[in-house]
Amino acid sequence: MATLTPGVAWRGAAVLLIALALWNSWWARGLFLDGYSLLAGMIRFGTWHTFYEPREHLMAVTQAPAALAIRAGLTDTQTLARLLSIGLFAVPAIYYGAALHRARRDPVLLSAVLIAIGLVYVPTSFFIVGEHNAICAMAIFVAVLLATAARLSWGNGAALALTALVLFRSHEATLLLGPVLAGLTIWRMAALGWRSPQAGLHALAAALFAGSGAIALASLFDFPNREQMNAAFGNALSFTNNIQFMLPFVAVLAVALAGLARPRLLEGRGVYLGAGVLLAVAALSPLLWLLPGETRPLPKAHYETRQAAFVVAAGLAVFVYVYALLPHLPIAALQVVRRPAVGHRLLAFAAAVAAAALPADLMLTELWRRSLGVFQATIAARTFLIPVEETPISREPWRHFVEEWTLPMQSLVLRAGPAEGVIIPSRDFQGWQAFEPSAELPDLHPYYWGGGSGR
Repeated sequence: MATLTPGVAWRGAAVLLIALALWNSWWARGLFLDGYSLLAGMIRFGTWHTFYEPREHLMAVTQAPAALAIRAGLTDTQTLARLLSIGLFAVPAIYYGAALHRARRDPVLLSAVLIAIGLVYVPTSFFIVGEHNAICAMAIFVAVLLATAARLSWGNGAALALTALVLFRSHEATLLLGPVLAGLTIWRMAALGWRSPQAGLHALAAALFAGSGAIALASLFDFPNREQMNAAFGNALSFTNNIQFMLPFVAVLAVALAGLARPRLLEGRGVYLGAGVLLAVAALSPLLWLLPGETRPLPKAHYETRQAAFVVAAGLAVFVYVYALLPHLPIAALQVVRRPAVGHRLLAFAAAVAAAALPADLMLTELWRRSLGVFQATIAARTFLIPVEETPISREPWRHFVEEWTLPMQSLVLRAGPAEGVIIPSRDFQGWQAFEPSAELPDLHPYYWGGGSGR
């Protein structure tokens, strides 16, 4: 593993990103949780459904494939679900792929991108409809682009400005990431020169990054669902429930702390082998589904980990910048990892971090595929309203792939014809719903799974 070359590493990771995006899009993983309601809203409006202004830029980009297909007259909800998923998966895949390409000549920079993929992206991307997936990828890309830029160029400036424009209205997380990226951009401009014509695009990007933070701050005072926001902040530490994230996180943290405390440890194999035990457990974690209990990879844990992902992405972005552009900083660990042998050893470890996240992702996608089949068989066998407690959906393992508030919308999106039933929340459910199934049922005709051809 220590002989892994940067060329093999970045190309392999890029191919993996593309393969995962296509595979997960084919199985319409973009529908998970909020995705059902989002697609149903797009169908009802007949176009984009950017329902929240502070996030509308990123929503517009990720919804584009499905929105354009709806406007063109496509009524097959299965194909629309796949197109929505493609839009959601393509953005982070493109940005992480671009970061891999930019970092391909430096094993340490490339290691940071691989760690971001294995630690930030894969263990939180089952909730791919969440904006954090694209935002974290953009933050890593911006940091790598700035760290590897030898001059202010039109191409770099355009890439930064376009990314900043999307981030300008993307998510409350830019309250943290916006100022960080603005600061890094301004710092780089100061080093490479303010007076060149290309500096204008970089300045525009810096202003948009800073503006995104201001919009994020304002949105917190006017959030449409105060209970949801309070719950999000209250569950900020729930990422500890995500073993797909926690095991690699502890492994990476152990190597980082060991390197800072005793930099010479990074020259040997011991610290990597010790951390590798945690990565091996992470890779084998799908086997925990054979045991009872909740200690296993769970799809909803990805939703709970999004805030931790923002913090880790910000930390990796700052590391990339400091490592590449402050070579004389008196931190012994940074000097040690600059040595070619140590850098390649770190690269092998980072590749292991990315690889360790894959088995759980593939296993969860397979369970997701089966859950769709169970759900569709249930609504095809009955008519009218179906209480969820009377269905297999309320039991293991399928209950982990649904939320009660989305059940009616999920039924409308997944049914193959108007005669099929609609699963509704349990009788004691008191949470928010997009509509009250017993009072009204949105008409999505002629939009049906498979185009209404039946099962």
